[in-house]
Order: sequence, then C-alpha cells, then structure tokens
Amino acid sequence: MTWTNYTIPFEAPGEWVRMLSSDEAQFGGAGHDGPERLIADHSAGGALPCAATLDLPPLTALVYRGPEVKAYDAAALELRESLAAEAEAAREGATAS
Repeated sequence: MTWTNYTIPFEAPGEWVRMLSSDEAQFGGAGHDGPERLIADHSAGGALPCAATLDLPPLTALVYRGPEVKAYDAAALELRESLAAEAEAAREGATAS
C-alpha cells in the first residue's frame, strides 16, 4: 500500500537528502524511490517541532541525511564551557584550602 501525504516528524528544520531507498532497482525493488529531498518546516506541528510530507512507497525503507543543527551545537558548547569553568573553580578552591 502506498501512503499519500504521509507526515514525518523531524527534530530540526531544513533540507533532508535521501541517502538510501530499499526500493531502488539495484536492490531488486520496483524503483518507487520516494522523494530525493524533503523540506522539514514548522508548519505541521505535532510531537516534534518540524515535519515534512511525502508519498511513501509500499514495502520501502527510506534513509535521509539531515542538516547540521547549529542550535544544538551552540547549546553543547555553552554547557561544555560552563562545566569547564566550574571544574577550574573547584580546582582553585581545593588548592587554596
């Protein structure tokens, strides 16, 4: 069964590029590969902040590579710097006493 206008939630907005479709002819499939690119945006709502819609071919696994998520990178860097500052303060406190 083909699912039309199937909504898939994504964690981040941006362009997602198909890396693999199990329905490609080289894997013995019928060649209903699904879209080469998906654009996830904030319009769909749901459990995750972004979503994209596609027609999902029957009996097919699709693998997409997403964009780099800069917001998560910035948050991780901020946390890393905060923890490093706390560790340095603890070391300085230990040597002062």
